[in-house]
Amino acid sequence: MTFNVEAVGIGKGEALPPPTLQPSPLFPVKYKPVPLQTGEEVEYMLALKQELRGAMKNLPYFINWHLLWRQNIVIMANSHWYPTPP
Repeated sequence: MTFNVEAVGIGKGEALPPPTLQPSPLFPVKYKPVPLQTGEEVEYMLALKQELRGAMKNLPYFINWHLLWRQNIVIMANSHWYPTPP
């Protein structure tokens, strides 16, 4: 089994690149992350948001997709008990 070094981009007689002695960074950090906002106003807005989401889930128009999906699996699994319409 032979290996063609020129296929990698290194010519005959050329020096190999130096070995890396440290790992490369995981990702380039050009911008620092913005610090999270804290304070009474932010806490109030977060509480309002959570209350609104909870109230929306209690409306009769809310569709619980996870529950429907589970019910559909139960119906599909037990469909042999129900007669099929002609």
